Amino acid sequence: MSITFEKLMDCIANVAQAERITKEGLRTLSRDILAYMLESEDVRPVNALLGKAENDKFVLTPMNWRVAVQYFAAFLPFTSNFEEVKDYAIKAKGVRQPLVFAKKSKKRWDRCAKDIAEWLEDESNDIWSWSANVKMEVQPTDYAKKIQQAVNAAMDEGKGNMSLADVMSAIVAVEDVNVHDLMAALEQMAVPQADAA
Repeated sequence: MSITFEKLMDCIANVAQAERITKEGLRTLSRDILAYMLESEDVRPVNALLGKAENDKFVLTPMNWRVAVQYFAAFLPFTSNFEEVKDYAIKAKGVRQPLVFAKKSKKRWDRCAKDIAEWLEDESNDIWSWSANVKMEVQPTDYAKKIQQAVNAAMDEGKGNMSLADVMSAIVAVEDVNVHDLMAALEQMAVPQADAA
């Protein structure tokens, strides 16, 4: 099987146009790109996959991009801007930007090439079998912020146009919340303010 840059670029273009990334397409690319890179020492296809398409949108969805960044960073013996994209790749914090591999590391090449060749020997090895190694931190949901945003939208004249009394009625209508609990909570909130005065 002859893998060429053009074939890989065609496949990447197809993936970019898809509404959702299919597991099978990324499974194939994850192996073919490594095999192509071993033969050619060319990282342009992986840079294209982890970058933006011609429409200035990322080729991969955020979650698939995070997995792919960690997958290729673990294998490829090239310098990259991984430290710049690491917070987004692992924690989904900051701004997502393309991961770009640049210069081949001569010191790491032989060891990494051997590791890649061994990895590719097993046909079942691909990005999804490797994904158990992925580090992802899930950010806790900020419910207070979500409630504040909902109340602001509800009271906004152009959106919900609700009065404060309407908002409070909606809160009291929540299961396990009643007027007495609400009044007790308001009293607790007033105590620290009174202490501060």
